[in-house]
Amino acid sequence: RQDVRQRAPPPLLTPEEIAAVPGLVLAENPFLGKGGFGSVFKGTINGVVPVAVKRIKERNNKEYRERFATEEERQEHRRKVADEINALMKSISVAHICKIFGAYSAPEGTLLVLELC
Repeated sequence: RQDVRQRAPPPLLTPEEIAAVPGLVLAENPFLGKGGFGSVFKGTINGVVPVAVKRIKERNNKEYRERFATEEERQEHRRKVADEINALMKSISVAHICKIFGAYSAPEGTLLVLELC
């Protein structure tokens, strides 16, 4: 078993993913960590507002692949997920929770942009 500290970080956000988030600039060493739902990267919006960008992993199981068989169906699903998150964040305001700046659909999956806290 490979030691966790020796594992390479996941690939950085692709140019397409970066382009999906308006004004996103990645930090010089952007990888922050990896969790159960995906990898997290550090950046700024317009070079000013520090943010964490979470690349949400798509479920890679048979049911998901059957339900969204084509890339067009998967992209439409990502867009709907981003729309739902954006609608939800408009109704939530809690002092002790990081602010959600937005969710964006990208070719590799959904990107969630959060306040870096």
